[in-house]
Amino acid sequence: MSDGQNPIWAQSAGKRQAAPKLRQDTSTEIVVIGGGLSGLSAALHLARSGRSVTLIESRTLGWGGSGRNNGQVIPTLAAMEPDGMVKRYGDLAEPFIHLVRDSADYLFDLVTKHNLQCDAAQTGWFQPAHNPDYLKLSEARMMAWQKHGAPAELLDKAACDALLGSTHWHGGMLNPTGGHINPLKLVHELARVCAENDVEIFETNSGNAHRAQWRCLARFNTKRSVDNGCGVACHQRLYRPIGSAGPTLFCAGNGVAGRNQTAECSATAKHCPPPPGGFGYTR
Repeated sequence: MSDGQNPIWAQSAGKRQAAPKLRQDTSTEIVVIGGGLSGLSAALHLARSGRSVTLIESRTLGWGGSGRNNGQVIPTLAAMEPDGMVKRYGDLAEPFIHLVRDSADYLFDLVTKHNLQCDAAQTGWFQPAHNPDYLKLSEARMMAWQKHGAPAELLDKAACDALLGSTHWHGGMLNPTGGHINPLKLVHELARVCAENDVEIFETNSGNAHRAQWRCLARFNTKRSVDNGCGVACHQRLYRPIGSAGPTLFCAGNGVAGRNQTAECSATAKHCPPPPGGFGYTR
C-alpha cells in the first residue's frame, strides 16, 4: 500500500460515491455493523431473502482488511488440515470443511451471477514446494483435501516448471478452483449490488457518532429514543439481540475497525448489560 490511508488497490479501484452518515432515526429488520466483505455479503444475502437491512460502517467501505489484502482466493486453510478438524470436532467439522472446499467456486459464481467487476480470474491456486521434503507435505495436503472431494492435484517438478516458468521449485499442490480478485473493487461492487437490493448503507460513522451507536444498541430495553449528545439517536425498536423476536444486530468486523467496535461494545456492556444471547459477531 502507498500509505496508511490509501492502499494500492485504491489506485485501480477508482473512486465511488460515498454513502451518507447515519444522522437520524431509521427503521429496519436487521442492522449489519461493518462494511467489509463479510458485512456486505451478509447484507446482500439477507436482502435477497426478503429482509429489510441497514449496514453501518465506521469509516469507508473496505477501509480495513477487506480492502487491503492481497486478493488471493485460496480454498484451503493454513492452520489446520481437514483430518485435524475431524479429529478435533468429529462430524461437526464436515460442513465447515465443505464450506472451505467450495469457497472459491462460490465466490466466482457470485461474481458471475451479479456481474461484479473486480478483475476476477479463476486461474487456480498453486502452493510450490521449495525443497523435496516440502513436496512430501504438499502431497499429504493434496491427499487430505482430495479425500473430502476437493479437486486438488500434485504437480511434479516438470509440470511446476511449465506452470511457473521457473526451475527453482520442486513441484507442489494445485487447486484449480482458486484464483485472484481485486479486493477493493469487490467491496465496491458488492456495495453496488446491495444498494440495488434496497440495503441502506451508512458510512463514516466514526468517533463519537459510532460509539454512540453502540451505546444505543446496548440499551436494548430503553422505551424511548436515546439522545447521546453527538447528533445520533437510535430507538430501541430498531435492533434486537440475536435469538429474540425483534430486529437483529449483526456485527461484521475485521481489522482495526472491528476490534474497536468490539472493545467499545464490551466497554458499554459494563454499564448496559448485553441482551440475552449476546451480540452476533464475526471476524
